Amino acid sequence: MVAELPSLYRSFMILGFANNKDYRDHIAVVKGDECGKEDVLIRIHSNCLTGDALYSLR
Repeated sequence: MVAELPSLYRSFMILGFANNKDYRDHIAVVKGDECGKEDVLIRIHSNCLTGDALYSLR
């Protein structure tokens, strides 16, 4: 599943997918066209509700 994700700063694409190990759902937020490129810079963010919402340290 793919959708456009507009923001105040620029437009992104958001992609939903399941990994092939345990089939958990994930999203990727993509800037630009990275299809077919090598050595693409990525950032992995783990979901932490209290850290994201309340800036907790754990």
